[in-house]
Amino acid sequence: MKPYIVFANSVKGHFLEYIHHLYEYCAQMKSHDYIFVVPVEFLEVKQNFTWSDASNIQFDYISDEELCPSLNTNPIKRSIIFCKILNKRIIRYQADNVFTLWLIPFIPAAAFMINKRVRISGIIYKIYLHEEKQLSIRERVYNRVCYQLLSKRKIFETVFILNDPESVPRLSNIYNSTKFKNLPDPCIPFKHDKIIDIRKELGLSHADNILLHIGAIDRSKGTMDILDSINLLNKDQLSKMVFLIIGRISSELEIPLFKQVEKLRIQGARIIVENHFCSYNRFISFCHSSDVILVPYRRTSQSSGVIGYAAQLHRPVIAPKDGLLGALVRNNSLGITIDITPVNLAKAYTEISKFSVDIKKANNYLQLNSLPSFLLTIGKSL
Repeated sequence: MKPYIVFANSVKGHFLEYIHHLYEYCAQMKSHDYIFVVPVEFLEVKQNFTWSDASNIQFDYISDEELCPSLNTNPIKRSIIFCKILNKRIIRYQADNVFTLWLIPFIPAAAFMINKRVRISGIIYKIYLHEEKQLSIRERVYNRVCYQLLSKRKIFETVFILNDPESVPRLSNIYNSTKFKNLPDPCIPFKHDKIIDIRKELGLSHADNILLHIGAIDRSKGTMDILDSINLLNKDQLSKMVFLIIGRISSELEIPLFKQVEKLRIQGARIIVENHFCSYNRFISFCHSSDVILVPYRRTSQSSGVIGYAAQLHRPVIAPKDGLLGALVRNNSLGITIDITPVNLAKAYTEISKFSVDIKKANNYLQLNSLPSFLLTIGKSL
């Protein structure tokens, strides 16, 4: 039997977590062989999870040289580059089935470059429907063409839309297709005995209000808006707050971020930065120790795994009012949504004692987005 290819072109953010979920699932599927095609960077971060022994799984590493040309290029050229990387593995392993953790980078080239016998399924995170009014005519046409290819070309088997059940029927109706499926965004239950006392570790008192910004950090996450908002707080307000910025910071953001942080520290702001991948137990511990979690993302047309962990720990979030992200927070009463500006963020910080999470709705959200639900949905393509 020909092996299945599981393709991941990144290990940043939630991707490593998803790779681990799928690895553990595939390890139990002894009747199939799997090739996990991942960036060589995987070897640097794999220790953050425990990997079961699996004789039916092998890894194939994408070199930095292969991936490098895909950076900072237009979508069409990027899709050609990714299809060349994938095609190389399809030929090497004579594979007919591919599951990719990020489908969009293969569009539109996969519709024309990949052998017609191959069937590709994968995940889409950013849904253009949530931002269509803000897009240019050219961008709207491009998105429509991409989704038309996804819906009509046989090479694309199942298109999983992450944590956006409302968009699935809309896409199905627009493109007259049954390929679009809602995919739960999995949240792993934590173990209380693994929780680290972050306040004690950092020398913070229980009187301090901890505002947490966590995850892979780049310009789309609104991190600089957070720093600009801190600059608007007076000394009395700053004395009551501690800002934690936790996660690997993109190379383009490192210099301006640390430069701004140093200026704010001189003004009396307490800002703690950990610039590296955060292990699961440490991630949960930071969320557990925080009073509020900041997700002022600029890219609002997709979900965020952070809100699932906030829901699990009943910690309110401050999120944008627009797009899918705003709707998920409001509909599930997971915190507050605002028009993201430094002024509005600064005002929200001073009112965090009023924020709360609807525990019943939060628990329902977690039930819908459980790991078993994620694997049950996605497993049909593996």
